[in-house]
Amino acid sequence: KGIYGMMSQLTVTGAYINKTLFEQAKVPMPGPTATWDDWMAASKKVADATKTPFAMAMDRTGHRFAPLAVAYGAKIFDANGVPVIDDGYKLAATKFVGWHKAGLIPKEVWGGLGGSAYRDAFDKRLQTRFNSKVLTLWPFGPQVFYCNSPIKSLDDMKGLKVRSFTPSMAALIQSLGATPVTLQFSEVYPALQRGVANCGVTSPTSGNSGKWPEVTSYFLPLSVSGSVQGHFVNLEYWKKFTPDQQKNIASQFRKMEDELWGMAERANADAVNCNVGKEPCKENTKFAMNLVQVSAADEKRVKDAVSKVVLPLWKTTCNKVDPKCSETWNATVGKVRGYKID
Repeated sequence: KGIYGMMSQLTVTGAYINKTLFEQAKVPMPGPTATWDDWMAASKKVADATKTPFAMAMDRTGHRFAPLAVAYGAKIFDANGVPVIDDGYKLAATKFVGWHKAGLIPKEVWGGLGGSAYRDAFDKRLQTRFNSKVLTLWPFGPQVFYCNSPIKSLDDMKGLKVRSFTPSMAALIQSLGATPVTLQFSEVYPALQRGVANCGVTSPTSGNSGKWPEVTSYFLPLSVSGSVQGHFVNLEYWKKFTPDQQKNIASQFRKMEDELWGMAERANADAVNCNVGKEPCKENTKFAMNLVQVSAADEKRVKDAVSKVVLPLWKTTCNKVDPKCSETWNATVGKVRGYKID
């Protein structure tokens, strides 16, 4: 008896270090023989010095945890191929939980259902106002730029007409010196084709399937917004199930949610590759757009605009609906992302 399967792919898992933050903090990076404890200690110093919300993050898949466990001596499988929770695995788990409790790692990235810090608050509000319960939340993709005018950075947005579809996105675009143009998705292709708009904002997958690369040449994968989808159930219908049935249904939807997150991540990465003619490109149409590299300066510019322009606007709108909206957001999403609504 054992676990049998044919390997269809191989994933290499490793750590990525923000070298820029280490340099800004003037903290030397640990050497090649450094342990996870060494890296966490150094990362904490960097986070403290640079006011970064967290020292480290690890996504919520088991195979990401495996290298950590192996580093602490875990075998994962015994000599007979049977999964085993040994002392090394337990030590790694203890370290991992401790880092979360100490606030060194955001729990929403690992343990949050759907990776959403706002999920519990959102579910509570949904039940109160709409008599419904959240079963899944998953992303549709980052909202990025497709342009038919040559651009090298956000500086080149000045004077351009850029398609947007929410008030907060329009405010952010305007802060970049561009003119927001509100268009439905079906109107964007001809608008880009005829020069009514110089750029459009949508997800990599939507832009690819909508054939936007046919009428644009420059692709800037800098996210200025995000979209979330979900599955919900009427509370009265939900209450008809027994507690055991509810537990089983919720468990199955959480499994589906994990799969949907994985699908979204794969589809987004594939669409980015396909837009710029890069391999692997398996699930979308291949084009040959010019990839505009996202710079640290542009990322900072968007983050500053979020704090100065977007959040104050959103605060007014959201607090009209729920007086505690910005307070709840600060304690959840804002805390994780390093923002605060004043």
